[in-house]
Amino acid sequence: MTKFHALQFLSLIIMLILAWLLPKKWQLNFVAGFTMVLLAWFSFTSLLLLSISSLLVFYGSHSGKNNKILVPLLIGYCSIQYLLISGLQLHGDKSWQALSVLGLAYYTCRNIHYIIECFAGRIVPDALAFWHFQFYWPVMITGPIHRYQNFCRQCQRRRWNNKDASLAINRIIMGYAKIVILANYFIADKLSSLIYKVFSQDSIQDTFLSSFALQFFTSANDWIYLYLQFSGWSDIALSFSLLMGIKLEENFNKPYLASNLVDFWQRWHMTLSNWCRDYVFMPILAFSRQPFLAISIAMLAMGLWHEVSIYYILWGFYHAIGIAICRIFQRQ
Repeated sequence: MTKFHALQFLSLIIMLILAWLLPKKWQLNFVAGFTMVLLAWFSFTSLLLLSISSLLVFYGSHSGKNNKILVPLLIGYCSIQYLLISGLQLHGDKSWQALSVLGLAYYTCRNIHYIIECFAGRIVPDALAFWHFQFYWPVMITGPIHRYQNFCRQCQRRRWNNKDASLAINRIIMGYAKIVILANYFIADKLSSLIYKVFSQDSIQDTFLSSFALQFFTSANDWIYLYLQFSGWSDIALSFSLLMGIKLEENFNKPYLASNLVDFWQRWHMTLSNWCRDYVFMPILAFSRQPFLAISIAMLAMGLWHEVSIYYILWGFYHAIGIAICRIFQRQ
C-alpha cells in the first residue's frame, strides 16, 4: 500500500467517526465539505476542476432543460476536459505529467449522467443534494460510478445498521487483504518472479513455445493482479459508504466465471459497463439502428475512459468485434 492509500484510509476513518458524531442533518454536509478540504490538500487542481464542472453542469442542466443545443455543449465540455487533461498527462511534457487530477474519469461519467437525466426530466433541481453527490469522498478515487437518483434515495433512508456495519468492516478487511496480500505480495512479487524464472531459463528461452508461454502467463498474471486491485478498492469504497448508511451500486460480480465476452462485461466494472450501455450504446443504436456501430463507439468510450491512447482505441475495437461475434453465435 502506498503512502497516499494509507492517508486515504486514515481520512476515511476520520470522516466516518466525525460524521456520526454530528447531528444527522449535518452529516452529509460535513462529508462534502471534508471531501473538498481533502481534495485541496491532495491536489488543489482537482478541487478547482471539479468545482467548476459541478457549477456548470448543475446550472447549465437545469437552465437548459428545453435547450437542445446546451445539452450537447455541456456533454462536449465534460468530454473534452477529460480527453484534454488525460491526454496531456500521458503524452505532454513533464509539467503536465506531474499534474495530479483525482477522480477525473469518475466524475466525468457522473456529470454526463446528470446532464442526460436532467434533460430527460428525471431529476428535480436540488443544489444541496447535487453537492453531496459530487463531493462524496468514499468513491472519489476508485469509484464506483454511482447514479444520482439511487444516491439521493439512499441518503434519505440512511441510518446506522449494526448488521450492515459488521458486513462492511469484514469487507474492508477482505478488500485490503486482496490488495496487500494477494495482489501485491503473491501475484506481483512471488508469482511474477516464478513465471519469469521458469520461462527465462537458458535451455528454453529461445524457443517459440517458451516465449509464447511467458507472454501468456505474464498477461494472465497481470489480469489477476488488476482484478484483485480494482475489486479490492471497490470493496473498500462500497464498505465505507455502507458504514455511512449509503448502499451504492456494485462494481464486480465474479467476472472470471463469465461464460463469454458479453457475460464478462456484464460482470466486470459493472457501473462503467452500465453507463456505456445507457448513455452511449442505447442512444447511438436508437439513432443509427446499427448494433455494431453502437457497440464499437461504446467500447471506444470505455477504452478512452481507461486511457487516452492508440492502444486503448484499438482495445475498444477489439472488444467490440469480440462482442459482435458472441452475439452472432448466441442468435444461432
